[in-house]
Amino acid sequence: MKTAHCSIWRWLEIVPGTMADYEELKHFHYRSGRPGGVMRVFAARYRGPGLGGKDAHRGLVAGVAVESLPALACALRTLALPGRFNCGDRRLAAAQLNRDMRTISRVVVHPMFRSTGLAVELVKHILAHAQTPYIEALAAMGRVHPFFKRAGMSLFDRPPLPAAVRLIAALQHENLRPIDLVDTARLPETPFLLAELRRFSSKKHANFTELATEARAKLLSQPVYFVWENPAKQPYREDANGGPGRGRSF
Repeated sequence: MKTAHCSIWRWLEIVPGTMADYEELKHFHYRSGRPGGVMRVFAARYRGPGLGGKDAHRGLVAGVAVESLPALACALRTLALPGRFNCGDRRLAAAQLNRDMRTISRVVVHPMFRSTGLAVELVKHILAHAQTPYIEALAAMGRVHPFFKRAGMSLFDRPPLPAAVRLIAALQHENLRPIDLVDTARLPETPFLLAELRRFSSKKHANFTELATEARAKLLSQPVYFVWENPAKQPYREDANGGPGRGRSF
């Protein structure tokens, strides 16, 4: 684990954890429910100054990452890995998927430890200790917080719809990026941008802030798919003649 981010890293350690560690931090995640099919949990524990009571011994849970069995259906997975898990037999495909893939279903960092690179290090730790040929993640905020990509995973996204392409071009015309929609108070309320936001929106009579908020949700909150291939575990599958065939490589 890297320790060059900031001085606090001398007191942080990533270790095997439990769902009890996730329960401590789940309310800091936008999806606070319990993930299904959990296989492994890793917890980042802070054992530095300022702790008292039980935390002084066990360490404060600074962050947690949960690894789960993959969902059987994922359109973006099919886009990223065409044909890898589509063998024509649903039962065989499900068996291959459960054998070869794990999903990072949650990465949660305590607010006290954000902006330290901890989310990236939690993902890197899972990749370094991967037990399957592939690791994937589906992140609703993947465009805003691309820590999966910074950890070394490859990003795959569905092509934007024509309406989204037009709005992105309109933002560029105003020297803006989609990420600038996060702070609606700073957006220039020009007649051109207002017209384009109305064209993009389903709420034609909403005000500028409401239109920008809707556009932000549609442009920035769509799920983004990340995948990583484990170089130490090359996947194999049966070829058309029933023999072993090497899996797809990026």
